[in-house]
Amino acid sequence: MSFEHVRLPFIVALLLSLAFHPGAIDAIRAQASKRQSTSNSLLTVSRNMLSRAKKPNQPRVEPFIVANPANPNHLVSATIVIESAKEWKVELSTSVDRGKTWSVHTPEGLDQFTLSGDPWLIWSPDGMVYFSCIAIAQSRNGQAWSVFVYRSSTDGRTWSQPTRLPGDGGYDHPVLITAGQGHSLRLGVVATLDSSVVVFRSDDAGKSFSAPQRFNFQEGNVHLGGAVALDESTIVLTYARLDGDGQSTPMRIYATASRDGGKTFSEPIKIGEGVFNGFPLVAADLSSHRVYCVWTHRGLAYDDIYLAHSENYGMKWSTPIRVNTLSSSASGCMYPVLAVNPYGILVVSWHEQRSEPNHDCSAVYVTASLDGGSTFLKGVRVTPQILCSDVVGNRVGGFEVAKRWPQGGDYSGITALGDRMFMLIWSDSRTGVFRNWTAAARIIG
Repeated sequence: MSFEHVRLPFIVALLLSLAFHPGAIDAIRAQASKRQSTSNSLLTVSRNMLSRAKKPNQPRVEPFIVANPANPNHLVSATIVIESAKEWKVELSTSVDRGKTWSVHTPEGLDQFTLSGDPWLIWSPDGMVYFSCIAIAQSRNGQAWSVFVYRSSTDGRTWSQPTRLPGDGGYDHPVLITAGQGHSLRLGVVATLDSSVVVFRSDDAGKSFSAPQRFNFQEGNVHLGGAVALDESTIVLTYARLDGDGQSTPMRIYATASRDGGKTFSEPIKIGEGVFNGFPLVAADLSSHRVYCVWTHRGLAYDDIYLAHSENYGMKWSTPIRVNTLSSSASGCMYPVLAVNPYGILVVSWHEQRSEPNHDCSAVYVTASLDGGSTFLKGVRVTPQILCSDVVGNRVGGFEVAKRWPQGGDYSGITALGDRMFMLIWSDSRTGVFRNWTAAARIIG
C-alpha cells in the first residue's frame, strides 16, 4: 500500500480525535511551547523571536539592545548590516511590546557613512536614550574612524543630528556611560585609541563633548573592555592587555577607577587572565555599587567564562569564579555578556562552541546569580539547536562575514527589563544568513 493511501485516513482520524477531545489541541500547543522553551528549576527562556529587517538577505552582526528603565516594554536595538565587502551600515530598531514586533528607525544621515560599526546604546536616568558608533569620516589627515553620538527623547523613534566627538584617530569599541539626572546628568564615552584608553565627557546631554582625555595605563597592546558609571563622579573601567594576539598568549585583564568623573584614574589592578574571545565587559548593581566583570578564561582542556566582582568602587576585586557548566560535547565558551537588574539579579550569557562538525558552530547559553555573583544556576540553552555560521548567505562578494565574526559579532546584547526578566539579542545563521534573534530569560520565584 502506498504512503498516500495511508496518509489520508490517518489525517481524518486525527481531525476527528481533536474534534471530540478539545483538550487535545491545548495539549499539542503546550508540547510545542515546551519544545520552544528551555529551563531549569529557577531560570526559564522563552522561544526565540526573529527581529524584523528591511533587507533580510544581508548579514546582520554585533547586535546590542537596551530597555527603557521606566517602561521595559520599550526596547531599542542596533546592529551592523553588511551590504558589501566595503559597506557596513548600522541599523537601529525599536519595539513597544518587549520585542514581539520591531520597527526600523535608523537616524537620518547615518547611511551617509560607507563604513560604520561598534554600535552601543544606553538609556539615561532622565529618559533619554543615546546611541554611539564609529564611522569612517573625513578628517584633517584624510579618512579616519571617528565616534558619533545620537540622542532620542522619543524612545528611539526619532533621533537628533549626530555629535561628532572631538579629535581624529582610529577609535575603536566606544562605550557609553551615564549617571545623574537633570542638571547633574553626566554622559561619557570611553574608547580605545592606539593601545590607550580615551574618555570624552559631556555636561549638556550629549550636545557637545570635551576633548579626549587620554590614558596610557600600560605599555603594550591595550584594548578597552567595558566601563560603567556608578554615580556622577565614579567610573570603573576594565581593559585587556595583549602581549601577542590574545590567543596563543594570555590576555591580562585590569580594572581601574575614577572618582572625579574621568579626569584621573587609580593604579590599575589585575583581576584575571583570559583569551581574547570577547571583551572583558562590566555591569553594576547601582543599589549596592557592586561591579561585575566577565571574560573568557583559557583552561587546560577548553575555555570557560569567568567572573569577578568589586564591592568598593573597583578598588579591590574578588577571586574569579567559573560561570558556565560545560556540556560533554562542547569545546569551549566565549563572547560573554552580562546585565544586572535593580534587584541585584545578575544574568550572564555566552556562546558555547561545539567540536562537531566544526568550530564555527555554537549554541547560546544563559545563567543567573541570585547572590551577588558568588554562585550561578546551571546554564540554560537559549537557541533550540546548534547553529553554524559558515553558510552561503554570509559570503558577501569576496567578504567572508563568518570568518570575521564566527559567532555573529565581537559582542551581543542583554538588558534588564526591570523585574525578573532579561532580554537577550544575538545573531545566528539558522535562516541561511546572520539575522538578529531575541529571547527573554526569566527568573522564577
